[in-house]
Amino acid sequence: MSEVVDYLHKAYPDASIGVGGSVAIGTYRADSDVDILFQQEDCHKNFLVSFSHRGIKVSILGFSRDGLRWSEQRFLMNHHNMPVAFILNVVVIYDNKKLIADLKGFIREAIERRKALKYVLIDELKVRIETQLQIEPISCFDAKRKSCNIINMIIFIFYLKFHADRIVQKLEGCNPYDVIKQDDYILYEKLKGCLPYSFKSYRQLKELFENYINNVY
Repeated sequence: MSEVVDYLHKAYPDASIGVGGSVAIGTYRADSDVDILFQQEDCHKNFLVSFSHRGIKVSILGFSRDGLRWSEQRFLMNHHNMPVAFILNVVVIYDNKKLIADLKGFIREAIERRKALKYVLIDELKVRIETQLQIEPISCFDAKRKSCNIINMIIFIFYLKFHADRIVQKLEGCNPYDVIKQDDYILYEKLKGCLPYSFKSYRQLKELFENYINNVY
């Protein structure tokens, strides 16, 4: 990893460089990938470059502030969003121009807005769910797709109510049910009862939304 970072710094001395992922959060293993954040002033698009170095997969990521701003609505609603956790966890190695510090500040401001707007965001998600529920699924595939979308939005609502100020890490984001079980056991049981997705799931979710989510959240 140090070889790649040193090379990048020599080739781009003004760039901001940090290390994220498992290295930053202390879960790195011998077979773990290495994720490097690379920021330049003249970069206005997000990018990802991956390659293998001495048998280790290395990914170099860059995020433009403009790109993050366009995605802010998704950051505000979605409890599990890779750029948010990745950027905030990055350990800074070179940042003379404060490009990484600027990104971290932008993300922290977005989290503060999420805390302030959480009930507005919850209401917006409810409207989206209601819209989904207005049209009955026309096939088993459609029922599964709708059920998956609705469950995701219900989980977003849960996190906005209980954890709007918290950054969710990768493992929890992939499996949020342990946290739901701890904070709202009724919701946990009802969501688990909807798996696997089917026409029955869709009907159960409609009842869950109308009789529980609308009243409790």
